[in-house]
Amino acid sequence: MLKRRPERVSFVEKEEIIDLPNLIEIQIKSYNQFLQSDKFSEERENIGLQEVFTEIFPIKSYDEKTVLEYLTYNLGIPKYTPEECIRRGITYNVTLKVRFRLTDETGIKEEEVYMGTIPIMTEKGTFIINGAERVVVSQLHRSPGINYEQSKHPKGVVIYSFRVIPYRGSWLEASFDINDMIYIYIDRKKRRRKVLATSFIRALGYSSDADIIEEFFKVTRLKVKSEKDFAKLVGKILAEDVVDAQSGLVYGKSGEKLSTAMLKRISDSGIDSVRIAEDADENHPIIKMLVKDPTDSDESALKDFY
Repeated sequence: MLKRRPERVSFVEKEEIIDLPNLIEIQIKSYNQFLQSDKFSEERENIGLQEVFTEIFPIKSYDEKTVLEYLTYNLGIPKYTPEECIRRGITYNVTLKVRFRLTDETGIKEEEVYMGTIPIMTEKGTFIINGAERVVVSQLHRSPGINYEQSKHPKGVVIYSFRVIPYRGSWLEASFDINDMIYIYIDRKKRRRKVLATSFIRALGYSSDADIIEEFFKVTRLKVKSEKDFAKLVGKILAEDVVDAQSGLVYGKSGEKLSTAMLKRISDSGIDSVRIAEDADENHPIIKMLVKDPTDSDESALKDFY
C-alpha cells in the first residue's frame, strides 16, 4: 500500500513578496553559450567552443607550405533521452564533428572530421555520466594578475615574494630567500622545484651574463691605460668577459669584482678598456645569483628547467 505524501506546512507569518529565482539558470545559460548549438556557424560569437578552435587554428607547417584551417563545428542529436541514459548506465552526450580545410602543394581539401562526443546539460542543469547524474559546483578561484606577499622567516628576516596568475596555464611564483637570492617556481604544487631567477631569464633568451647585466644596469666603457686609472676601477663589477683576442686567455669574467692585481694583468696584456656595470656591487641580488648560477647559456637553462 502506497503511503500518502506528507503535507507541507509553512510557519512563515509573512507572505513571500517575490518568487524564488531560478538558481540554476546561470549554469544552463552559460553552458548553452559555450556550445552555441542553437546558432548557425556564421552567427556564432568568438566565445566558448568556437574560441577554443579559433585560438588553435590555423596550424602551419615549418615552411608554411601546408596549412590546416578550422571552418566550423557541428553537434549531433542525443541518441537517448536523459531517463534512458540513466536506465542504460550511459553518458548523455552528442557527437562533435569539425570541418577543416587543408591547403598544401597538391591543392585544397575540405573534410568533416569526427572529434568524439561531448556531454550536454539536461533541463535540470545536470550532466549524466555513465548513468549517474552529476552537477557542476561553482567555486571561487584566484583572479588572474600579480599578487605581492611578505612573510617572516624564523630568523626574523622579512621574505618578499610575488605570484603571477595567468588566465590559463602554469602559475609563476618568485621568492627571495634569506641570502637575497630570488628563486622561481613553476607549478609549485606539482613540481616543487625551484631555479634561480637568472636561469629563468636565460631561458627567455638572455643567454650570457653580459646580456643579463645590460638589462639591469647601466653599462659604460672605461679606459685602463695606466695604473693611474686603477683607482676609479677597483671594486667595480665587470659587465662582460675580458678576453685576450689573440691567446683567448680570460682575465676576468662578467659579474666579477675588479681588483688591482686583475687590472694589472689586463693592462700588461695590452687591453686598453673594460666595460663595467655602474651602481652594481657584489652584494646586489643579480650579481650574487650570476655567481651562483649553474647555467651559462639559454640551452643549459632550458635543460635545467626540463
